[in-house]
Amino acid sequence: MSIIPGCGIMEQTEPISYNSGKRTSIILGGGVMHDAPPTPAGRHPHVEREFDAQADLMQRQAANAQKASTIFRSVDLRDTGLVSWKDFTDYVVSSFQYTEMERVETIAAYQPTQRINTSYNKEMERIFKIDDIGPNGSLVITEKGTKSFKIVTPDNFKDLHTLRPSKWKEIKGHQGDILAVDHMPEFGYLVTSSTDCTINFWDTNHFKLCQRMPVRTPQLTTEWFPTTATSRRSNQDSRSAQPTGILFTAGLKDPKTNQVTITGYNPATFQIMSQMNEHTDTILDLHSIPALHTLVSCGMDSKICLWDLHTQQYKKTLIGHTKGVLDIDYSHDHRLLASAGFDHDVMVWNPHVENMICRLSGHTAALIGVKMSERR
Repeated sequence: MSIIPGCGIMEQTEPISYNSGKRTSIILGGGVMHDAPPTPAGRHPHVEREFDAQADLMQRQAANAQKASTIFRSVDLRDTGLVSWKDFTDYVVSSFQYTEMERVETIAAYQPTQRINTSYNKEMERIFKIDDIGPNGSLVITEKGTKSFKIVTPDNFKDLHTLRPSKWKEIKGHQGDILAVDHMPEFGYLVTSSTDCTINFWDTNHFKLCQRMPVRTPQLTTEWFPTTATSRRSNQDSRSAQPTGILFTAGLKDPKTNQVTITGYNPATFQIMSQMNEHTDTILDLHSIPALHTLVSCGMDSKICLWDLHTQQYKKTLIGHTKGVLDIDYSHDHRLLASAGFDHDVMVWNPHVENMICRLSGHTAALIGVKMSERR
């Protein structure tokens, strides 16, 4: 004998017995009980079909109630008997991402872009593009193990075929190797950090050194987050906006304090605005996500930390990598965060929850970078 409870969602009915031809069933107010004692046959076939349909409906309702109960228990991780709207939406978002990833069967094939021979025979460490200089922008080039960076502003990027090292403008000013480059268009600055424990601010019009700011340890990564503060003193002032923002920098552990710090600077005054401590080893990359009001950091401690961009308060840590994380990137179209590092794997995250969505394996060496491709 098997009893399927109604879970409080079925209407109460009087006990009714009927004969479906093969076995007798009794429909009760709380469910269906099969294999009941047989009753005389002979009911009209129409009545039998109606009772069969009613029994099937009750069974489906009971199954749905069981599924709802299972989902509730999955969301109610604290076993309080209550589920908040945030808990429910986090569960839905996480489940949706898993479902979408399971439907992906193949990766679209991409054709490589045309290779450009620049006759440049030195090892380039990074290429940084500034869009608002020149008709086609400018390229900032840093070379491995050098104290200077180079600028080129071609009239047409086809001219890269004929460029020679002599046509690159070399900018000197650091006493150590350059580690990071960033652009602050609101202030007209190009920012560079170096092993000489300084951060230099360069005028992008003539690439003259405007400010040299000392730091306690070499800063391996920088991230510029612009904001706009509007003055309301007068109608004329309200129409003009002063550029504001925070320049975040991070790098090696301070040997004096034994801390690894993300520091936020005010570029207007070159003063420290905030300091954030959560990592326990060298920080290798910073990435801001303004749409989520989030700053993401990663480092050699295998952690991926999320911070509030506006208050600089710690939010959460994404755990999954077994070795240092070298690079992170975010897709605004797919709303996914990707990370890569020394454990040879790429991990894909939903930044709203702490669970990893998937792991992309296959490389046999440490990964030095990751880039999310947006929709076309």
